[in-house]
Amino acid sequence: MPLFNGKIKVIIGKPNQDGILVDDLYIRFSCQKNKSSVDANSCSIDIYNLNEDRRNAINEKEDILILEAGYAEEYGAERIFIGDITSVTHRYDVNNIITTIDVKDGYNFITKDKRAVSFASASVKQMLNSILEDVNLKSNLALINFSDFKFNYGYSYAGSTKMLLDNLTSFVGINWSVQNNEIFFDKNEFLDYQVAIILNKYTGMTGSPERIKTKKTETNDDKNINGWQVSSLLLPHALPGGNVLLSSRITGDNKRMKIINVQHTGDNIDGNFQTDLEVRAL
Repeated sequence: MPLFNGKIKVIIGKPNQDGILVDDLYIRFSCQKNKSSVDANSCSIDIYNLNEDRRNAINEKEDILILEAGYAEEYGAERIFIGDITSVTHRYDVNNIITTIDVKDGYNFITKDKRAVSFASASVKQMLNSILEDVNLKSNLALINFSDFKFNYGYSYAGSTKMLLDNLTSFVGINWSVQNNEIFFDKNEFLDYQVAIILNKYTGMTGSPERIKTKKTETNDDKNINGWQVSSLLLPHALPGGNVLLSSRITGDNKRMKIINVQHTGDNIDGNFQTDLEVRAL
């Protein structure tokens, strides 16, 4: 399933405002995503020969960056990363000015957002819904089924929103992270509402899956468990916590897997777009 003519778009600007569009220059990227609330997903983008006006217009303290990539023969450029710009550097070689932009998904929310809450008597689901109404991020909480827990004697908290969500989700056995600037909740099971990525040699898988050991970090369990490293042509919709149906000679057919980590890499000159997944059986 060879695909060519890779396309990359970068949009930079302040939230809910028109930004700088870059889709006519040499761009390469490397993005890492995980299903933990501890570390924000990260992406590094190199843009070659931005003109001075566009270089000066990037404000790392206030701007967000949207990265889209894909193949012209398929669906064109699709969103694979959005996040807060954490640093911008410009370096010069003999023939080029290379602008490197480092981005973290939900970085400002994870590191800076704080709130104080007080509930007389409420369940975890009620409290999460109340908090999410005040958070300027979308979430999939309504699609997650879990056994609720009620605080009959009330609950109060003041501090970082990250620690508040960590605490509340621990009571009901679900996980949360920020994925593409949305709060993503999941359980350690196949998510029935989510369409699985079908991954085999006919749908873009490259090479053969390799057996690896993964950490059950989402449950604070350091025990190593069996998993698989799988490479594919670019999978823009692959998210940590998502579902995969994996088929190969060594894994068998249509094995239900959960995505643990995702790495996207791309280069619009050599056309090498790739997604590497760490997955494990359910």
